[in-house]
Amino acid sequence: MVVLGDVVGDQEWSSIGGSRRDEDYTLDVYVVVLWPGYTQLEALNRAWELFAVGEEVIRSNPGAGGAGVLWSEMKRPSGATSVDDEGYAYQITSGIRTRARI
Repeated sequence: MVVLGDVVGDQEWSSIGGSRRDEDYTLDVYVVVLWPGYTQLEALNRAWELFAVGEEVIRSNPGAGGAGVLWSEMKRPSGATSVDDEGYAYQITSGIRTRARI
């Protein structure tokens, strides 16, 4: 499962050129894999496979996200394993960092 979380950002208004502004913002991204009956390593590998798909989308189209987007990149990810009665889970926490000129 891929979960998109909060958006945190800043705006900076241009002093020259009308009402232009630069925006920097980050969209939190969580990749969570809970696979009952599978091993810890299988859950970990599947989570990183899903993360790699999202990372490739951002790398191949860094201006995605609408008009004015200058670039987007993935923040450094971190991962954590957990286990409960259903089995092993692995969660990757990252974010998409974006700069836009509106």
